[in-house]
This record gives sequence, C-alpha cells and structure tokens, in this order.
Amino acid sequence: MAIQADGSTYLKETFSSNEIDYCHSFKKSSSENFAGRLAVKKAFIKALNLDLESVQMSSIEVMQGNFHSPHISFSGDLKLKLEVLKLKNVWVSLAHEKKMAVGFLVIEKF
Repeated sequence: MAIQADGSTYLKETFSSNEIDYCHSFKKSSSENFAGRLAVKKAFIKALNLDLESVQMSSIEVMQGNFHSPHISFSGDLKLKLEVLKLKNVWVSLAHEKKMAVGFLVIEKF
C-alpha cells in the first residue's frame, strides 16, 4: 500500500514536513522510507518509556545526515521534556526492504 502525497492528516501528525518531502522524493519506495522512520520513532518512545499517546510523533524527526547516516532531532514540548533527561547522544540506524522496516537506536545519557 502506497502512502499518497495528498497531505493526509496521518502524515502531518506523524512526520515533519522535512520527512514527508524526503520520503516522497523516493517515488517507488516512499512507504518503505516512512516505515523506517516510524520504526525509529516508536523505538525511541519505548526506550524512554514514554506514553505513546502523549508524544506528538511529528516532534521527532528522523533525517539523513552526512554520508546518508540517519540522525534524530526533537522539537516542541518533547524537546523540553528531553532536556531534563540530559541525553548526550542518540545513535540511529534504520533499514527497509519491500514490506519490512526496522529501526534501532542507542541512547547515551550524561
């Protein structure tokens, strides 16, 4: 099932505009790119034992950094909550292939 570029509510609630643009730039694999990012977001929320319902998913952004290695950033209320936790680094890996996606991360605290 492909995710259409129609600006659907689900996409806007779950992904940042940068993520949406990036994923849609891959015409044949946009769904896979969305799935990989969603997997990372859920892994992050679970790793910190956050309430999934209280986290605005679009405030977690998973983008490609240098050499195509993914990185994660935060905005809004979530960014303020995370400052209290004093995270040093969040190392991210994601992979996707056809109908499967996986997200993995390691969180370093001060």
